[in-house]
Amino acid sequence: MTVTIEIPAELEAGLEAEARRRGLSREEFVRTVLEEKLNAGKTASADEPPFKPRILARNLPVKDRSREHKWIKQHRDEYANQWVALDGDRLLAHGSDLKEVARKAREIGVEDALMVRVEGSQRLPYVGDVW
Repeated sequence: MTVTIEIPAELEAGLEAEARRRGLSREEFVRTVLEEKLNAGKTASADEPPFKPRILARNLPVKDRSREHKWIKQHRDEYANQWVALDGDRLLAHGSDLKEVARKAREIGVEDALMVRVEGSQRLPYVGDVW
């Protein structure tokens, strides 16, 4: 089936850019978006996950985050209720706005910093909502 629609130029440019970013033709990307939208309301079968995983990279080494976890343990009350960006045991940035903390870490030049919201030692661990 062939469908022709008119869309604003800025929307068309956005479609083109996103298709290029994903390595697809414009037609493939539009078809994918339409299929996702149409299938969003359908329930998944028991053997099919309710989402389609997106693979960001393959064959990358797993980064050891033990120094970051040790740092969090040592400084949790000092930075409670804040986002922190860590590279090993080095604090890159902290604050209440995750986007700002991530931006500061990238400015420093660390693309794979661990971003985590620190909870104080007095706070009980989250185990889910109880109804």
